[in-house]
Amino acid sequence: MDLRDGSKRLGRLIGRTSVIAAIVGCSWAMSACGLPFGGGPTVTVTVPATGATTSNSTPPAGDLMQQAASVVQKRLDAAGLTGSSVVLRSRNQIAVSVRTTNAQTVVDLLSRRGQLGFRVAYQIAQSTPPPAATDTPARRVAPNLPTAPPTERPTTPGGNPSTSIPDLLNWQPTAQDIGDFANWSCGDPFPDVWDQPLFACDSNYQKYLLGPVVMQGQRVASAQAGIPQGGVAYQVMMNLDPIGTDEFAQVTAKLVDQTSPKNQFAMVMDGQVLSAPRVNEPITGGSAVITGAFTKDEATGLAASIGTLELPCAFEISNVVTGVTGVTTLTMTAVAG
Repeated sequence: MDLRDGSKRLGRLIGRTSVIAAIVGCSWAMSACGLPFGGGPTVTVTVPATGATTSNSTPPAGDLMQQAASVVQKRLDAAGLTGSSVVLRSRNQIAVSVRTTNAQTVVDLLSRRGQLGFRVAYQIAQSTPPPAATDTPARRVAPNLPTAPPTERPTTPGGNPSTSIPDLLNWQPTAQDIGDFANWSCGDPFPDVWDQPLFACDSNYQKYLLGPVVMQGQRVASAQAGIPQGGVAYQVMMNLDPIGTDEFAQVTAKLVDQTSPKNQFAMVMDGQVLSAPRVNEPITGGSAVITGAFTKDEATGLAASIGTLELPCAFEISNVVTGVTGVTTLTMTAVAG
Protein backbone atom coordinates (compact mmCIF):
# COMPACT_ATOMS: atom_id res chain seq x y z
CA MET A 1 0.00 0.00 0.00
CA ASP A 2 1.13 3.51 -0.78
CA LEU A 3 0.46 6.94 0.67
CA ARG A 4 0.46 10.20 -1.26
CA ASP A 5 -0.67 13.77 -0.94
CA GLY A 6 -4.42 13.94 -1.47
CA SER A 7 -4.53 17.72 -1.74
CA LYS A 8 -2.65 17.64 -5.04
CA ARG A 9 -3.83 14.64 -7.03
CA LEU A 10 -6.96 12.90 -5.95
CA GLY A 11 -9.71 15.24 -6.99
CA ARG A 12 -13.26 14.46 -5.97
CA LEU A 13 -14.21 11.09 -4.50
CA ILE A 14 -17.22 9.66 -6.25
CA GLY A 15 -19.49 6.73 -5.57
CA ARG A 16 -20.79 5.45 -2.27
CA THR A 17 -18.56 6.60 0.57
CA SER A 18 -20.69 5.73 3.59
CA VAL A 19 -19.30 2.72 5.41
CA ILE A 20 -21.41 -0.41 5.14
CA ALA A 21 -18.95 -3.17 5.92
CA ALA A 22 -15.95 -4.28 8.00
CA ILE A 23 -16.60 -1.85 10.82
CA VAL A 24 -14.71 -1.42 14.09
CA GLY A 25 -14.47 -4.68 15.95
CA CYS A 26 -13.97 -6.65 12.74
CA SER A 27 -10.83 -6.95 10.72
CA TRP A 28 -11.13 -4.25 8.09
CA ALA A 29 -9.88 -6.66 5.44
CA MET A 30 -12.81 -9.05 5.96
CA SER A 31 -15.88 -8.39 3.86
CA ALA A 32 -17.85 -10.79 6.05
CA CYS A 33 -18.31 -7.98 8.55
CA GLY A 34 -21.03 -6.38 6.47
CA LEU A 35 -24.23 -5.16 8.08
CA PRO A 36 -27.42 -6.55 6.55
CA PHE A 37 -30.41 -4.37 7.22
CA GLY A 38 -33.65 -5.64 8.69
CA GLY A 39 -35.76 -5.39 11.81
CA GLY A 40 -33.25 -4.63 14.47
CA PRO A 41 -31.76 -5.33 17.85
CA THR A 42 -31.81 -2.88 20.70
CA VAL A 43 -28.42 -2.62 22.37
CA THR A 44 -28.15 -1.18 25.88
CA VAL A 45 -24.67 0.16 26.61
CA THR A 46 -23.71 0.57 30.28
CA VAL A 47 -20.72 2.72 31.17
CA PRO A 48 -18.75 1.96 34.36
CA ALA A 49 -17.16 4.79 36.31
CA THR A 50 -13.44 5.46 35.92
CA GLY A 51 -11.49 2.73 37.68
CA ALA A 52 -14.58 0.54 38.09
CA THR A 53 -15.11 -2.90 36.61
CA THR A 54 -18.89 -3.06 36.70
CA SER A 55 -21.77 -0.75 35.90
CA ASN A 56 -23.00 -0.80 39.51
CA SER A 57 -20.54 1.95 40.49
CA THR A 58 -21.04 5.71 40.50
CA PRO A 59 -21.91 6.81 36.94
CA PRO A 60 -19.62 9.17 35.02
CA ALA A 61 -20.34 12.87 34.69
CA GLY A 62 -23.20 13.94 32.46
CA ASP A 63 -20.95 15.71 29.98
CA LEU A 64 -18.98 12.49 29.43
CA MET A 65 -22.23 10.65 28.77
CA GLN A 66 -23.30 13.29 26.26
CA GLN A 67 -19.92 13.02 24.57
CA ALA A 68 -20.14 9.22 24.55
CA ALA A 69 -23.61 9.33 23.01
CA SER A 70 -22.31 11.64 20.27
CA VAL A 71 -19.40 9.30 19.51
CA VAL A 72 -21.74 6.29 19.37
CA GLN A 73 -24.02 8.09 16.91
CA LYS A 74 -21.09 9.08 14.70
CA ARG A 75 -19.78 5.51 14.68
CA LEU A 76 -23.16 4.20 13.59
CA ASP A 77 -23.41 6.86 10.89
CA ALA A 78 -19.90 6.07 9.65
CA ALA A 79 -20.84 2.39 9.43
CA GLY A 80 -23.77 3.23 7.16
CA LEU A 81 -26.37 2.33 9.77
CA THR A 82 -28.89 4.95 8.77
CA GLY A 83 -31.99 5.43 10.88
CA SER A 84 -30.25 4.43 14.11
CA SER A 85 -31.31 5.93 17.43
CA VAL A 86 -29.05 6.86 20.37
CA VAL A 87 -30.80 7.95 23.57
CA LEU A 88 -29.49 8.71 27.06
CA ARG A 89 -31.68 6.39 29.13
CA SER A 90 -30.31 7.32 32.58
CA ARG A 91 -27.22 8.78 34.21
CA ASN A 92 -25.17 5.74 33.17
CA GLN A 93 -27.02 4.16 30.24
CA ILE A 94 -27.31 4.79 26.55
CA ALA A 95 -30.00 2.99 24.57
CA VAL A 96 -29.11 2.33 20.94
CA SER A 97 -31.57 1.03 18.34
CA VAL A 98 -30.13 -0.17 15.05
CA ARG A 99 -31.80 -1.68 11.98
CA THR A 100 -29.70 -4.80 11.55
CA THR A 101 -30.04 -8.44 12.48
CA ASN A 102 -26.29 -8.73 13.10
CA ALA A 103 -26.27 -7.96 16.83
CA GLN A 104 -22.69 -9.12 17.41
CA THR A 105 -21.38 -6.67 14.83
CA VAL A 106 -23.15 -3.83 16.63
CA VAL A 107 -21.67 -4.98 19.93
CA ASP A 108 -18.19 -5.10 18.37
CA LEU A 109 -18.66 -1.61 16.97
CA LEU A 110 -19.68 -0.09 20.30
CA SER A 111 -17.41 -2.03 22.67
CA ARG A 112 -14.13 -0.83 21.15
CA ARG A 113 -12.49 2.13 22.87
CA GLY A 114 -11.10 3.26 19.53
CA GLN A 115 -7.60 4.40 20.54
CA LEU A 116 -5.76 5.08 17.27
CA GLY A 117 -2.08 5.92 16.89
CA PHE A 118 0.38 6.33 14.01
CA ARG A 119 3.73 4.59 14.55
CA VAL A 120 6.83 4.17 12.39
CA ALA A 121 7.61 0.58 11.34
CA TYR A 122 11.11 -0.73 12.06
CA GLN A 123 10.77 -4.45 11.39
CA ILE A 124 8.06 -6.57 9.78
CA ALA A 125 7.97 -10.36 9.88
CA GLN A 126 5.46 -13.12 9.32
CA SER A 127 4.03 -14.68 12.45
CA THR A 128 1.58 -17.53 12.92
CA PRO A 129 -1.98 -17.50 14.28
CA PRO A 130 -2.24 -18.04 18.03
CA PRO A 131 -2.62 -21.79 18.66
CA ALA A 132 -6.05 -23.06 19.62
CA ALA A 133 -6.62 -24.48 23.07
CA THR A 134 -6.25 -28.27 23.26
CA ASP A 135 -8.15 -30.92 25.18
CA THR A 136 -6.23 -32.71 27.92
CA PRO A 137 -6.85 -36.41 28.69
CA ALA A 138 -9.09 -35.25 31.54
CA ARG A 139 -11.14 -33.42 28.88
CA ARG A 140 -10.39 -30.04 30.38
CA VAL A 141 -9.28 -27.23 28.10
CA ALA A 142 -5.65 -26.37 28.71
CA PRO A 143 -4.68 -22.79 27.83
CA ASN A 144 -1.84 -22.18 25.42
CA LEU A 145 0.53 -20.05 27.44
CA PRO A 146 1.98 -17.09 25.52
CA THR A 147 5.67 -16.51 25.16
CA ALA A 148 6.00 -13.17 26.93
CA PRO A 149 8.99 -10.96 26.07
CA PRO A 150 11.66 -11.33 28.76
CA THR A 151 12.06 -7.56 29.15
CA GLU A 152 9.77 -5.86 31.62
CA ARG A 153 7.90 -3.13 29.74
CA PRO A 154 6.29 0.09 31.02
CA THR A 155 2.52 -0.13 31.24
CA THR A 156 1.86 3.61 31.62
CA PRO A 157 3.19 6.62 29.67
CA GLY A 158 6.04 8.71 31.00
CA GLY A 159 9.01 6.41 30.49
CA ASN A 160 10.22 8.22 27.37
CA PRO A 161 11.82 11.60 28.17
CA SER A 162 11.98 12.65 24.50
CA THR A 163 8.51 13.07 23.02
CA SER A 164 8.84 15.92 20.53
CA ILE A 165 8.06 14.97 16.95
CA PRO A 166 11.74 15.13 15.84
CA ASP A 167 12.84 13.05 18.84
CA LEU A 168 10.12 10.46 18.26
CA LEU A 169 11.12 10.21 14.59
CA ASN A 170 14.75 9.68 15.57
CA TRP A 171 13.86 6.87 18.00
CA GLN A 172 15.62 3.56 17.28
CA PRO A 173 14.95 0.08 18.68
CA THR A 174 17.49 -1.33 21.10
CA ALA A 175 19.18 -4.69 20.73
CA GLN A 176 16.83 -5.92 23.45
CA ASP A 177 13.80 -4.70 21.47
CA ILE A 178 15.01 -6.56 18.39
CA GLY A 179 15.70 -9.76 20.32
CA ASP A 180 12.35 -9.65 22.08
CA PHE A 181 10.57 -9.04 18.78
CA ALA A 182 12.22 -12.10 17.18
CA ASN A 183 10.81 -14.26 20.01
CA TRP A 184 7.37 -12.62 20.05
CA SER A 185 4.36 -14.03 18.18
CA CYS A 186 0.88 -12.77 17.39
CA GLY A 187 -1.34 -13.39 20.41
CA ASP A 188 1.45 -12.84 22.93
CA PRO A 189 0.78 -9.94 25.31
CA PHE A 190 2.50 -6.60 24.89
CA PRO A 191 1.59 -3.30 26.59
CA ASP A 192 0.23 -0.61 24.26
CA VAL A 193 1.79 2.58 25.68
CA TRP A 194 1.98 5.58 23.38
CA ASP A 195 5.52 6.77 24.24
CA GLN A 196 7.01 3.26 24.11
CA PRO A 197 7.70 0.76 21.28
CA LEU A 198 4.96 -1.69 20.40
CA PHE A 199 4.81 -5.20 18.99
CA ALA A 200 1.55 -5.67 17.09
CA CYS A 201 0.00 -7.76 14.32
CA ASP A 202 -2.36 -7.17 11.42
CA SER A 203 -5.23 -9.39 10.32
CA ASN A 204 -2.86 -11.51 8.19
CA TYR A 205 -0.64 -12.27 11.20
CA GLN A 206 2.21 -10.11 10.03
CA LYS A 207 3.99 -8.80 13.09
CA TYR A 208 5.45 -5.32 13.40
CA LEU A 209 8.13 -3.77 15.58
CA LEU A 210 6.86 -0.21 15.89
CA GLY A 211 8.23 2.95 17.44
CA PRO A 212 6.34 5.31 19.77
CA VAL A 213 3.22 7.08 18.53
CA VAL A 214 4.21 10.02 16.31
CA MET A 215 0.65 11.23 15.73
CA GLN A 216 -2.50 10.57 17.75
CA GLY A 217 -5.68 9.37 16.11
CA GLN A 218 -7.71 12.41 17.17
CA ARG A 219 -5.77 14.39 14.56
CA VAL A 220 -7.79 12.62 11.86
CA ALA A 221 -10.69 14.93 11.03
CA SER A 222 -12.37 12.54 8.59
CA ALA A 223 -11.77 9.51 6.38
CA GLN A 224 -13.64 8.43 3.27
CA ALA A 225 -13.42 5.57 0.80
CA GLY A 226 -14.27 5.84 -2.88
CA ILE A 227 -13.09 5.79 -6.46
CA PRO A 228 -11.42 9.03 -7.59
CA GLN A 229 -12.77 10.81 -10.63
CA GLY A 230 -11.32 9.09 -13.68
CA GLY A 231 -10.01 6.18 -11.59
CA VAL A 232 -10.97 2.52 -11.40
CA ALA A 233 -9.78 1.40 -7.95
CA TYR A 234 -10.94 2.16 -4.44
CA GLN A 235 -8.80 4.49 -2.35
CA VAL A 236 -9.02 5.96 1.14
CA MET A 237 -8.86 9.73 1.66
CA MET A 238 -7.74 10.90 5.11
CA ASN A 239 -8.12 14.54 6.18
CA LEU A 240 -6.24 15.94 9.18
CA ASP A 241 -6.91 18.82 11.55
CA PRO A 242 -4.44 21.77 11.62
CA ILE A 243 -2.20 20.24 14.30
CA GLY A 244 -2.25 16.89 12.52
CA THR A 245 -1.39 18.59 9.22
CA ASP A 246 1.82 19.99 10.73
CA GLU A 247 2.72 16.74 12.51
CA PHE A 248 2.06 14.60 9.44
CA ALA A 249 4.16 16.92 7.29
CA GLN A 250 7.10 16.33 9.64
CA VAL A 251 6.50 12.58 9.74
CA THR A 252 6.19 12.06 5.99
CA ALA A 253 9.15 14.35 5.18
CA LYS A 254 11.29 12.12 7.39
CA LEU A 255 9.96 8.76 6.19
CA VAL A 256 9.99 9.41 2.45
CA ASP A 257 13.80 9.11 2.33
CA GLN A 258 14.02 5.98 4.49
CA THR A 259 14.54 2.43 3.27
CA SER A 260 11.87 -0.22 3.73
CA PRO A 261 10.25 -0.81 6.17
CA LYS A 262 11.23 2.49 7.83
CA ASN A 263 9.40 4.35 5.06
CA GLN A 264 6.16 2.85 6.38
CA PHE A 265 3.98 3.94 9.26
CA ALA A 266 1.40 1.72 10.91
CA MET A 267 -2.08 2.86 11.87
CA VAL A 268 -2.73 0.95 15.09
CA MET A 269 -6.10 0.74 16.81
CA ASP A 270 -6.39 -0.90 20.23
CA GLY A 271 -3.18 -2.83 19.62
CA GLN A 272 -3.97 -4.08 16.09
CA VAL A 273 -2.34 -2.85 12.89
CA LEU A 274 -5.04 -1.67 10.49
CA SER A 275 -2.71 -0.69 7.67
CA ALA A 276 0.98 0.15 7.14
CA PRO A 277 1.32 2.15 3.91
CA ARG A 278 4.58 3.36 2.38
CA VAL A 279 5.17 7.10 2.16
CA ASN A 280 5.76 8.13 -1.46
CA GLU A 281 6.08 11.89 -0.94
CA PRO A 282 5.96 14.51 1.81
CA ILE A 283 2.33 15.30 2.64
CA THR A 284 1.98 18.93 3.63
CA GLY A 285 -1.60 19.83 2.72
CA GLY A 286 -3.42 17.89 5.42
CA SER A 287 -5.01 15.38 3.01
CA ALA A 288 -3.54 11.95 2.31
CA VAL A 289 -4.59 9.19 -0.07
CA ILE A 290 -3.97 5.53 0.77
CA THR A 291 -3.84 3.33 -2.33
CA GLY A 292 -3.58 -0.42 -2.74
CA ALA A 293 -5.41 -3.38 -4.20
CA PHE A 294 -8.49 -2.54 -2.15
CA THR A 295 -11.87 -4.12 -2.57
CA LYS A 296 -14.82 -1.90 -1.75
CA ASP A 297 -15.24 -3.58 1.64
CA GLU A 298 -11.56 -3.24 2.49
CA ALA A 299 -11.46 0.44 1.59
CA THR A 300 -14.66 1.34 3.42
CA GLY A 301 -13.61 -0.72 6.42
CA LEU A 302 -10.25 1.02 6.66
CA ALA A 303 -11.90 4.43 6.34
CA ALA A 304 -14.38 3.49 9.07
CA SER A 305 -11.60 2.43 11.42
CA ILE A 306 -9.26 5.40 11.04
CA GLY A 307 -12.17 7.83 11.08
CA THR A 308 -13.65 6.39 14.28
CA LEU A 309 -13.73 8.68 17.30
CA GLU A 310 -12.38 7.51 20.64
CA LEU A 311 -14.92 6.90 23.37
CA PRO A 312 -14.36 9.03 26.50
CA CYS A 313 -14.85 6.07 28.85
CA ALA A 314 -14.89 2.28 28.69
CA PHE A 315 -18.11 0.39 28.01
CA GLU A 316 -19.69 -2.89 28.97
CA ILE A 317 -22.46 -4.15 26.70
CA SER A 318 -25.59 -5.75 28.15
CA ASN A 319 -29.21 -6.54 27.29
CA VAL A 320 -28.79 -7.20 23.58
CA VAL A 321 -32.26 -8.01 22.24
CA THR A 322 -32.76 -8.92 18.58
CA GLY A 323 -36.34 -8.61 17.41
CA VAL A 324 -36.02 -11.03 14.47
CA THR A 325 -34.10 -13.96 15.96
CA GLY A 326 -35.12 -13.76 19.62
CA VAL A 327 -33.54 -12.54 22.82
CA THR A 328 -29.78 -12.63 23.38
CA THR A 329 -28.13 -11.28 26.50
CA LEU A 330 -24.45 -10.41 26.46
CA THR A 331 -22.44 -8.72 29.21
CA MET A 332 -18.97 -7.34 28.56
CA THR A 333 -17.16 -5.96 31.60
CA ALA A 334 -14.36 -3.48 30.99
CA VAL A 335 -12.04 -1.33 33.07
CA ALA A 336 -12.35 2.36 32.33
CA GLY A 337 -9.18 4.23 31.70
